[in-house]
Amino acid sequence: MPKNKPNKNPLRILLIRFSSIGDIILTTPIIKALKEKHPDVILDFLTLPEYSVLLSDNPFIDNLFLLNGRSFKHVVNKALALRKIKYDYIFDLHRSTRSLISRLLLNSENIYKLDKNYIKRLLLIYFKIRLYKKPYSVVNRYFDTVKVLNAAVQGKTEVWLTQDKITKALSIIKGMSGVDYLYSGESDKVEKIDQNTINRKGKLTCKIISLMPFAKWKTKEWGDYRFIELGQRLRDESGALIQILGGREDSKRAEKIARGIGKNAVSFAGRLTLAETTVALSLSDCLVTNDTGVMHLGSAVSIPVIAIFGSTTEELGFFPYNSKGEVVQLDLSCRPCTAKGLPACPKKHFRCMKDISIDKVYSAVKKYL
Repeated sequence: MPKNKPNKNPLRILLIRFSSIGDIILTTPIIKALKEKHPDVILDFLTLPEYSVLLSDNPFIDNLFLLNGRSFKHVVNKALALRKIKYDYIFDLHRSTRSLISRLLLNSENIYKLDKNYIKRLLLIYFKIRLYKKPYSVVNRYFDTVKVLNAAVQGKTEVWLTQDKITKALSIIKGMSGVDYLYSGESDKVEKIDQNTINRKGKLTCKIISLMPFAKWKTKEWGDYRFIELGQRLRDESGALIQILGGREDSKRAEKIARGIGKNAVSFAGRLTLAETTVALSLSDCLVTNDTGVMHLGSAVSIPVIAIFGSTTEELGFFPYNSKGEVVQLDLSCRPCTAKGLPACPKKHFRCMKDISIDKVYSAVKKYL
């Protein structure tokens, strides 16, 4: 991990990204790249409290600042509090009304903001005019935002946690699934979470597969009954233990899916914190997911990710980044129909998800087991 060199006037940088899970995880390659390019830099990050666990133990961040709430009053108060810090550079990686207020009130002569490619995106979605020369991850756009500091595009996404957070998560996961794991961490030392961080112990020899059947928008969901049948097949043909992930709002649906799969299925939805979900993912042999923040968590912990995409496409920048696994999707003339998702298919047929067969997803998963 980098250490700051003594410097009377170290370069001071602020990165702004308030939400959400996936977007914040996708900032981690530039956090590391900036620190490695400029070892003496003081690197600060401004975000929302609910996502702080994704960054709070990151060894490349010097100061993590949190808004006290989402209201504009909270944004103004935090910006005024940070105004006394003279930043050499401020990089707005969010490009929202809140981040606009923040960067206008903060103190810096060098402020750069993310290019969201609004015109290209609108032409693609509404007229199917493709001006993107190649697929371009939002990670590349983040690097473009900070290019003035010559940080080369590199690396992958990552999440760091203290050893005591990992130990606590394993205890909770064991209580829910009955699976025991070998881990000796007992201190506040931080570790990068991936498939090699924790070892299984005991008699468990089956594969562990995580499912994320939920999404904020319905046009990003493959369908609960499809995940049930997929889980049943993976259990019956591979003897897999199925972990169903999700938030508190997904808990009832997740329990229904777990009951539908039956034996060897456990629902973690709404029962694990974000840190604990990260650990649960790192224990998995594979993740099958809709286009969600959990998808990016899976990539960050270096497990194979089978991502099912419907209404959105790669040009929009949010495919799994430098990830093992593959994207399952269909080539339809109506895709993409949205940048973030919709409550329902505007064409009424929803073929982008309905026509993705269980066999197709199952075949993709089997390649990585």
